[in-house]
Amino acid sequence: MMSRWALVLLVLTFFAGVSAAEEGVELPGAERLALEGAEYFAQANAVSLTDVHQANLLYGQAILRYRSLIDDYGMKNVYTYYNLGNAYLLQGDLGRAILNYRRAERCDAANVDLQNNLRLARARQLDGILPEGQGKVFKTLFFWHYDLSYGARLIVTAGCWVVFWLAGAMAVMGRKARRTAVLLVVIAAVLGGCFGGSVGVDLWNATHHKEGVITAATVVARQGDGENYRASFTDPLHSGLEFEVREQRRDWLKIKLANGSTAWIPADAAELI
Repeated sequence: MMSRWALVLLVLTFFAGVSAAEEGVELPGAERLALEGAEYFAQANAVSLTDVHQANLLYGQAILRYRSLIDDYGMKNVYTYYNLGNAYLLQGDLGRAILNYRRAERCDAANVDLQNNLRLARARQLDGILPEGQGKVFKTLFFWHYDLSYGARLIVTAGCWVVFWLAGAMAVMGRKARRTAVLLVVIAAVLGGCFGGSVGVDLWNATHHKEGVITAATVVARQGDGENYRASFTDPLHSGLEFEVREQRRDWLKIKLANGSTAWIPADAAELI
């Protein structure tokens, strides 16, 4: 298993570009929070091997800054979620670490450092029920969907349709370059369809395919939506377990695990991705 320090080395340098302001110069809110979060994170790493309690307090301060960037400034991007996940993981909160890695994954699933840390976190999950991923052949055939971020695919889609309409106008109005224009129309339509379909899949999943992560240390999964129902499993479920939401009744979620099992858990024992 990767060591604690090896994990630290995988942290993205997104906040490294936020330079310290000269003394007496007030930084804008988001930039100040980003700088403070990075500083607290670095301080926590520096004492993590000698003073675990102090390190956890410092990671907590970093978490507060990263959460504020997301909640107050709308910085819902791969970098902020990734750094938040790292802080939670090093603090020992496996559930919220995986939760924020999964949120970062929705922003940019192709990020290598993110995938490495997500695998590391999943390896620590006690139930050992991992979500099924797509096979290598499938990912190779549809490489653009997995190797490019959502934003990049959206830009390519828009660019393809701009080329489609411009080339279409050239094909209709011009004669000299009509064959070239028609070829461009076909290429732009094919690429636009591929990338546009990929964007559409992500949008559909975000609105119709709800997933979550257990954030409570342990939770007893039950056969119905209430404490009076029998437990579904011999052992409780543990923090960091990922699931698909099948139904919600009042304050209970019906979940489906990667192994096909279904059960009910209190909604406050988990958070949705």
